[in-house]
Amino acid sequence: MQKIKNTSPPRSLFWPTICLAIALVVIKATYVKLSKSWNIWDWDVSWNIYFDWIYLTWAACVSQSDLLFVLGAGLIGELALRLTSSNRPISRSIYFGFIFFAVVCVIYAVIGRQFFAYFGAQLTSNLFSLGTGDVSKLQSSILPYATPWALTALIGTPVLYLLSIWGLNRVFGYGSRRYYVMCATGLTGVGVWFFLGFQLNDSKWFAHQDRHIVESPHWTFISSALPELMGTKPHLLSVEFPPADMLDFKGPGLIVKASTFSDPLMQKLRMRPIKNVILLVLESVGSHYLTVYDKDSPVTPRLAAEAKNAVVFDSYYTPVGWTAFALTSILHATPPPLKRYSKENFRLKNISTPSIASVLKDRGYHTVFLASGDPQWANKGVFDNGDFQQVRTELDLAPQKRNSSWGVRDKYLFDEIRRFLKDNEEEDKPFFMVAWTDQTHHPYSLGSAEENKGKTGLERYQSILNEVDGYIGELLAYLREEKDDTLVVITGDHGEAFREIHKNTGHGFSVYDEEVKVPLILWNPKLIPEGYRVSTVGSHVDLAPTVLDLLGQPAPVEWQGSSLFAPEHPPRAYFFAAARGQYLLGVREDRWKYIVDARHEEEELYDLEIDPTEQVNVSADHPERALRLRQRLAAMVKANEDKYAGMSMR
Repeated sequence: MQKIKNTSPPRSLFWPTICLAIALVVIKATYVKLSKSWNIWDWDVSWNIYFDWIYLTWAACVSQSDLLFVLGAGLIGELALRLTSSNRPISRSIYFGFIFFAVVCVIYAVIGRQFFAYFGAQLTSNLFSLGTGDVSKLQSSILPYATPWALTALIGTPVLYLLSIWGLNRVFGYGSRRYYVMCATGLTGVGVWFFLGFQLNDSKWFAHQDRHIVESPHWTFISSALPELMGTKPHLLSVEFPPADMLDFKGPGLIVKASTFSDPLMQKLRMRPIKNVILLVLESVGSHYLTVYDKDSPVTPRLAAEAKNAVVFDSYYTPVGWTAFALTSILHATPPPLKRYSKENFRLKNISTPSIASVLKDRGYHTVFLASGDPQWANKGVFDNGDFQQVRTELDLAPQKRNSSWGVRDKYLFDEIRRFLKDNEEEDKPFFMVAWTDQTHHPYSLGSAEENKGKTGLERYQSILNEVDGYIGELLAYLREEKDDTLVVITGDHGEAFREIHKNTGHGFSVYDEEVKVPLILWNPKLIPEGYRVSTVGSHVDLAPTVLDLLGQPAPVEWQGSSLFAPEHPPRAYFFAAARGQYLLGVREDRWKYIVDARHEEEELYDLEIDPTEQVNVSADHPERALRLRQRLAAMVKANEDKYAGMSMR
């Protein structure tokens, strides 16, 4: 009689759990922080480093959370398997369900490792949902990291995981003596690995942002998908603050308003009224690489030369290093919601305050929006309310000529600006134009694969900035001759980091100056016959009120910001970052910059006069200053909660 083969799954999840733990630990350990190359997989590191004792302790430290995640999942699965052992269909479903879960975890670990290698942050559910809103837009930023090594790992690692389970189950069958010996060996290995990890628990080894490598990417993603857990304020921000601190967030209509004519510079500007406004927003451009802010930088000489006919603000900030939220502040003179980066929070139609475009349209201006990218990405709803009467973006400017999945080359944007100006020569009606560049957005494409070849991201970025600088110079030369009644306002939506100062990459993940300090330049040769440098601290919420002030028009009472020339303008700027579920809140006042990491209950204070690159945290040396600025941040949180109390943060 033929023996019927037993096709039942093994009666334990031990091997699937151990193999998953090993896979996640190895994937995490490939992020070799000891490398100086910053290659996406760091394969240029000498192989002997992987056998060094200090490397083993480092790998054990950064993978402890992964090990806890796997052990927790394995214990839950094992318990469910034991409870259903009498019901074979359910037991089999649990076993193979865990295998499927583990394969997904392995694939996600590879993806998350690539994500972290570039951003220095773990992927969260809200960032994932934003990206899936229009995957086609992300192609140019994602595909460069689909390297042969990454694709091999993406396919090979889950296959190797499944083969390992199959082989171990064949060699060490459940219930055999060898099985229990291996169980004891595996548990001992886990204990030793935890012990090794504890050796670096309090180490200052990791760079400030890269410390997030210790987090489990899986738990970070799962927990970020759960309802908001921060229902109470962090301890550091649970401080009483003077009621007067709330005046920073009440706007010009609800505070005592003095005449802006008292400002000497404003008196001069008022004597030469202007007709039109071009607001030029440079994508992902902070003040850090501009020659006008750093005389040693050779990147933007034309703009620096034009400073002789401009007012240059030296301490100007974006409230957040993320385009959609920056747009909220620029157009609506209102800070964005502090909670999460989500589709609902991005939508501008949720902002109840009027935009500068709607205000000027109602006052007889022709309103225009031009962009070499797609301002509708991330579902922002820029044009939902019809504030702009004329809109032309990316493929409207250059059909079939994409530079990247994000948009077209910026030269087409400046061609369109010139075309509009020529068509508008006979018009008596004033215009307000927003022109938004795109090419300096990651992946910083110069225009062709050949031009991009062999250049680092920073080199491509600076080359594009230099090219855009030339376009700006040509535009200003034209306006000087043909349209001297036009004010040009130049700013950036946020900055961009390249691991030069704080080991951060990209934008939106920190509130250091390279990500949140942006240019603000007001240019007009007739209005400003000599250059001015202004030290006033301000932010994007003040931009629209400042423009209206220069036009001699009142600002809506709903706006929070106030003119940078107004005597009652608060001498502070506030900003935040919440891209990965963290809450970094900051304020700049005078020479001081204060930051609270609400997630880790940590604070930082920098004296920018002697430490402009924010390297030395002096909060312990100036506790009273830190406390006072912490009170101001507590007031900011309260004001933001009051404003957006009715908006869903999911």
